[in-house]
Amino acid sequence: MKSLVQTLFLSILLLLAATGARAEESKRGFYESNLAGGGRIVFFVQANHSLSIYVFDAAGQQASFAGGPIANNGSFNLTTSANQTITGTLASNEVHATALGQSVTATRTPVFGPSEAIAGRYTATASNGAGAALDVKIVIDSQNRIFLVTKDGPSVLGGFGTIAVRPSPSPSPSPSPSPSPGPSASPSPSPSPSPSASPSPSPSPSPSPSPSASPSPSLSPSPSASPSPSPSPNGASLSHGDDDEDDDGGHSGRGHGDEDDDEAEDHHEDNSGATFNATFAVHFLTGQAVTGHLIASDNTLVGDFVLNGATYTFRAARQSAANRLANISTRGFVNTGQGQLIGGFIITGGPKIVVVRALGPSLSDRGVTPALANPILQLFSGGGTLLRQNDNWQGESNANDVIASGVPPNHALESAILIRLEPGAYTTVVRGANDGTGIALVEVYEVARD
Repeated sequence: MKSLVQTLFLSILLLLAATGARAEESKRGFYESNLAGGGRIVFFVQANHSLSIYVFDAAGQQASFAGGPIANNGSFNLTTSANQTITGTLASNEVHATALGQSVTATRTPVFGPSEAIAGRYTATASNGAGAALDVKIVIDSQNRIFLVTKDGPSVLGGFGTIAVRPSPSPSPSPSPSPSPGPSASPSPSPSPSPSASPSPSPSPSPSPSPSASPSPSLSPSPSASPSPSPSPNGASLSHGDDDEDDDGGHSGRGHGDEDDDEAEDHHEDNSGATFNATFAVHFLTGQAVTGHLIASDNTLVGDFVLNGATYTFRAARQSAANRLANISTRGFVNTGQGQLIGGFIITGGPKIVVVRALGPSLSDRGVTPALANPILQLFSGGGTLLRQNDNWQGESNANDVIASGVPPNHALESAILIRLEPGAYTTVVRGANDGTGIALVEVYEVARD
């Protein structure tokens, strides 16, 4: 038990050192409440420090939005696009605010629900065939609710309604590599799939401080520690932490009214990931009925809607309502022969760039003893094929890319592999140079550069 606690504690320290983040419970997500007269207000918390607000004032027939920081004590004071002040405090599962002269308590929307697969916030520029363009903000929660705001210069229109989501068959099945037979005593990290399709920490192997057996150091044996993938429809099993802060001050994404063949091909770039089709109906506060279609795949939303007789099309990246895993790690004692350190992880939903690190001297700097002086890292596919091997990371041809990833090892004798991986199961193997022994840490980071 003591060894496990030390492993978890050290993993957290290294992750914090690499990201500069604070270890705290995330309040990320949607908080919603009714307003007098049939209106609605939505608060979207990004990373405990950034807030977007969408106000649908049915009595005044006006939609507005605001964005800005949340103070360290949870308080905020924001001014909307309609020049209205909203003040309040963010708590664990509630937002307490004063808006439109009303006291509002907005409760946190559940992560899991019928529309969780595409729940999130999307911003884009929508254009029609006549060349007109609108800034668009779309908020979808997990409970089949959709909120739509359009902005044309100073004119802001908006409303809310319902969305119906259904998955579409993938053009080709997701790969399901199975680990080839290996030593029966090899530990097999068991993935813990998320119970839903929302972006959430995906399957990851359980830490094993002291694996009792592992693949032979030779390149031919098949490591048996790779978990069998359980592809989920929401994307990769690993991910960076938070999206960049957006103050909702009118910034918008790129419009896609007319796509060339290259852009259209992007919609089908990842055939292994699930695609979701949706239809929606929104009633604007000013009386217009808006209907549309959405296609969501690999955290991108492509859609169209009809407003005032004109059809607008758009393409937008997703800012998820749920947090995603940034790093997994396993620490253990590296011995010779069958005493190597092994770990497994899964990629689902699309190709991802990852950095795999094997640390030893860095542990010594933190008082861990005996630390492995010179780790050698191998990366195998689930079928046992050696994909990459590295001894000293600075000797790699892509060492500059490892530095640019933001998570290079601290010591020249440590190992790192930066690689783009297709969906499937993978195994990492760590051994010591010259049959060295000692405690090592193997880590996997997703790099948000794809």
